[in-house]
Amino acid sequence: EWLTALLDGERVLTGAMLREAAARHGLCPRRVQLEAARHADLLIGDHNLLADPEWSPPGWFSRSGGQPDIILLVDEAHGLPDRIRDRRAVCLNVPSLRVLSEELPACEAPFARGAAKLAEEAAEEMTGRLHDDGGEDLPRYERVDPSGEGLLEVLEPLAEALRLLPPGQLPAGALSAMDAVLRAVEVMRRAEGWAAFLDRADGGFCWELLEPGRVLARRWRETRCAIAFSATLSPPAYFLEELGLPAEGTDVLTFGDPFDPEQRRVIRYSGVSTRFRDREGDEPALARVLSTAATATGGVWLAFFPSRDYLRATEAQLHDSTLRIMTATEGIPLHHLMRAGGPGGGPTLLLATLGGKLAEGTGWPEMELDGIAVVGPGLPQVSPRRELLREHESGEGRGFQRAYLHPGLIRVQQAAGRLVRNENQQGVILLIGRRFVEPGLAAELPPEWRESPVAATLEELESLLAGRGTS
Repeated sequence: EWLTALLDGERVLTGAMLREAAARHGLCPRRVQLEAARHADLLIGDHNLLADPEWSPPGWFSRSGGQPDIILLVDEAHGLPDRIRDRRAVCLNVPSLRVLSEELPACEAPFARGAAKLAEEAAEEMTGRLHDDGGEDLPRYERVDPSGEGLLEVLEPLAEALRLLPPGQLPAGALSAMDAVLRAVEVMRRAEGWAAFLDRADGGFCWELLEPGRVLARRWRETRCAIAFSATLSPPAYFLEELGLPAEGTDVLTFGDPFDPEQRRVIRYSGVSTRFRDREGDEPALARVLSTAATATGGVWLAFFPSRDYLRATEAQLHDSTLRIMTATEGIPLHHLMRAGGPGGGPTLLLATLGGKLAEGTGWPEMELDGIAVVGPGLPQVSPRRELLREHESGEGRGFQRAYLHPGLIRVQQAAGRLVRNENQQGVILLIGRRFVEPGLAAELPPEWRESPVAATLEELESLLAGRGTS
């Protein structure tokens, strides 16, 4: 009744209003938001609305029960597949099962003690799978069958018992553990399209969704029309598959750059490697490259690094006292960067990491840049998820591209896109690293970058920055 009254009395409901209403009535804010959204005529939110397993467009918008009457607009669509993976990933470990076995007996519900015993049995079973009785050293991660190889038979009775417990009577500490059990069982029952691995350090099993396009394809079918857009939806074939969009029935539209190409000059520098194994030796040379770029133009440069460690090590090599240097961290307000990038301050280097606020354009400060330098192709760090994706795609010979190269180059393009923000700005995009000139990677660059001039020495770089060189 109170929700009906709220909906009748307000034309616009914000997240803050719904959180306040939830707190006033002792309800879960997320549940209140989902319920209110079912009655909305226009809904504005983030990618979690598509990634959330509980999201059901017909339940939200279709009043007649027939064909859904939904028009869906998705901005920054390049990030949607990984958001789906994030929200659908499941990790169930021994500590979570121990929480259930220890806290459920305090619940007064009839099935609580039985569920606690089942949780303890599941914890023992999982512990046995994680550790080898022979005492041999085992790797932290180990790929396993996503069906659980018998683990499902142990967890299913626990899941059924947990479903019988009244949610309002469950101890607060047991709720997340209960959710992990229920989600793990759901994944193991329909393991196709999933991969799983043991994490012995965390003491549990993890499941990763390999093909987010399967999930998204169902979402698109529940709409009348879906428009996915981004400045970095390239290559198109890759994103059609990642987003679950059918090649037939999907119009792919490419729009020209809103700014004159002459406003952005692209230079590739091959004089340093930037590969992980070479970085320790690269740092002094990389510092000289960045110093040369900022000094040659006399203005503000923003340099993006693939990791915080690489940034710090290179920063320590920047001894040129004529440069102003500032490192962008989460704790530094963006208006400080605005002051650092102000006119008349001389050569300035702002250092940041790929994938952070500045690279993604969040809260971008209004400053005029002479150039943006991107150190390396931005490949994601090796991780269980990335390795599972690489193995999954390796049969078609595209595992590395799908798991590492394409996500990295998207981050590079995002960072480079920070350079020109209006028709009056111009500057240089400097791609630093030998891999940018290697044929395999160069072929994956945006078309306008593939034939950009290459500098192999600092002298050649200075010449290109001065507009004297062409190759």
